Amino acid sequence: MRDDHPFPRQLLRKRCGARTRRMVATGPDEAEPLRAVPCYNWPVKGGKRCKLHGGASTGPKTPEGKARAAASIAAMMEGRRRWVLKLKAQGQKLPSGRKPGAEWVTPRMRERREAEAAKRWATLTPGERLAEQHEERRAGALRAIEVLKERFARTGSLLG
Repeated sequence: MRDDHPFPRQLLRKRCGARTRRMVATGPDEAEPLRAVPCYNWPVKGGKRCKLHGGASTGPKTPEGKARAAASIAAMMEGRRRWVLKLKAQGQKLPSGRKPGAEWVTPRMRERREAEAAKRWATLTPGERLAEQHEERRAGALRAIEVLKERFARTGSLLG
């Protein structure tokens, strides 16, 4: 590199760039969807990643270290196997696939659902609307009670 270059050497280096879990809204008025922000830390010397995203790790080199790593992987696999058997014995599903709730609902899906609800709501009489609201509130209260019962059974407290 030339000594008379107008920028310091540090500005020409590339940042780590690893994907982070920090999500930021983009666009005017933050109307665009969230996107992950790349890591801006400097990479470790001689590497492409920062110390937080694997730049310092080279893995075990000695036979003893490799044996420890293999043993820990085997222990993780055994623990997962026992966890799966426990869930199956309790009749529960494995947590996988699409996330529940509104986390995966697209704006188009939401608009369609709201339009269908508005169309259905327009056909109801005032008495039917009142009954529908009452039933929705009752169902919500029953769901909240079930969540509290499950939390109490799991932790022994209703607070968390």
